[in-house]
Amino acid sequence: MTLTQLGVAFWHDLAAPIIAGIIASFDRQLAT
Repeated sequence: MTLTQLGVAFWHDLAAPIIAGIIASFDRQLAT
């Protein structure tokens, strides 16, 4: 695995839950 691939995998591990949380918060704001 190259450094770039490692960085992308690490970024996805961090970004996925953050993006999911942002989407969830938007869904809650739209629902109310």
